[in-house]
Formats: sequence, structure tokens, C-alpha cells
Amino acid sequence: MKRVLLLGFVIFLVSCATIPIITYPPESRIISADSNKDELFKRSMIWLAKTFRSSRAVIEYQDKEYGVIVGNGYNLITLEPIDDWGYTEYFKMSYTLIIEAQDNRVRIIMDNIDFKPYPEQSKSIWSSPDYPVEYELYIIKIESMFDDFAKDLRAIEW
Repeated sequence: MKRVLLLGFVIFLVSCATIPIITYPPESRIISADSNKDELFKRSMIWLAKTFRSSRAVIEYQDKEYGVIVGNGYNLITLEPIDDWGYTEYFKMSYTLIIEAQDNRVRIIMDNIDFKPYPEQSKSIWSSPDYPVEYELYIIKIESMFDDFAKDLRAIEW
């Protein structure tokens, strides 16, 4: 009986160790803007408030003196039919967002990125956490967020 339990435990450990983990590299962009650090910090806070439903839930840390904002966020991404049955796919991209404001520039960084199918809303049989997501899809979403941030950062006038 002990051998059977030990064998079951070993099989369980081996099966858990073979699950592939997909890691995505951090992405960043430096945005130039003609404003001082305090102004850019305020504009970044406004962008967060406009971009996320509840920026208070997203922001984990902020320090106006150093011009740093750190938060955790996620986006749901919809892909129109990608399989033969015509089902829409949903993906959830979660990440840590870091904004560092300095005089005349802001750096935005996305790190700890987790990008996977969102099974709660997806109808496809391919929607499982192990289904690999194409790197291009991940980059397109991040670049879109960075472009929106740059546009809003430069567009807000005081």
C-alpha cells in the first residue's frame, strides 16, 4: 500500500513538472514630452484613470517626489473567429505596469506579463490555459496601449 501511494505521489510530481510555462519579456517605451516631472506625473495619473475602470484598484504604489507609479492591471482581448467553427476567442493579459516620470520624458514598462486564453467567456474547445498565444498578438496589444499613453500624455494641456 505504501508503494502504491509513493508511486502515485511521484507520478503527480512528474506530471506537474512537465507543464510548459510561457514567459513574455518585459516591454518598455520612452516617450518625450515638453513638460516637467510633476506635470508628466499628473498626466500619467489621468491616463490611468481614463484607461482603467478603477485606477485605485490598479495603482499599487505611487510616489510623486520620484515620479513613479506602479500598478497591476489586465485587459480582455477579443479575437474574431480563428477556428473552423467560427467561435470567438477571448484572452486575458495581466501585467505589472510601471510609469517613471522625469523632466521631458516618461518611461512606461510592462512586466510580469501573463497572456492566456480566458476560458470563462470562450466557447472554443481550444480555450485552455496551456493553449499558446502568438507573440505577435501580445506585441500588438502592448504597442496599442503604449500609443494611447503617448497620445494622451502629449494631448493633455493645462
